Amino acid sequence: MMRIWLLSVLLAAFSVSAQAPLIQVVKQGAQKDSVSLDSIRTSGPKGRYFVNNLLRDLELSGWYRPHPGGSVKVAGSISEGGGAIRTALSITAPGKRFDWNRSATGDKAIRACAHALSDMIVEEIAGKKGFASTKIVFVNRLGRNKADLYTCDANGMGAARVT
Repeated sequence: MMRIWLLSVLLAAFSVSAQAPLIQVVKQGAQKDSVSLDSIRTSGPKGRYFVNNLLRDLELSGWYRPHPGGSVKVAGSISEGGGAIRTALSITAPGKRFDWNRSATGDKAIRACAHALSDMIVEEIAGKKGFASTKIVFVNRLGRNKADLYTCDANGMGAARVT
């Protein structure tokens, strides 16, 4: 009896879904500005770590796509030493320009610096509020009655247990 009831419910669900209107979602990728980080000179792994985080943040913002010679250009240098970086960057777009000169020590601070620059680029160039500096909070369930609370950066990096 239960099988017949389940079969009739499934058939009813399929007949309703067959009559549902088709909804198509189209991403507006053509409206993204191109961004070039090719003119950033860096001397080591910490500088490349900064650039990789910045590029990922800009892609995740939804406003930019990487492209050599893009309409938005980030140029300059990142020097490093003793686990720290010092940025001397210039950001230009048609009719807009600003400089970014910051220092950061350690991976967490370097990621935070890249997030802050991404947010600044989104705000200054696209005129929107960036979210790269925000945190995501999530729960990791380890069993029926055990779970831990974690945070991570908006790009998924830097997960840290809170509880």
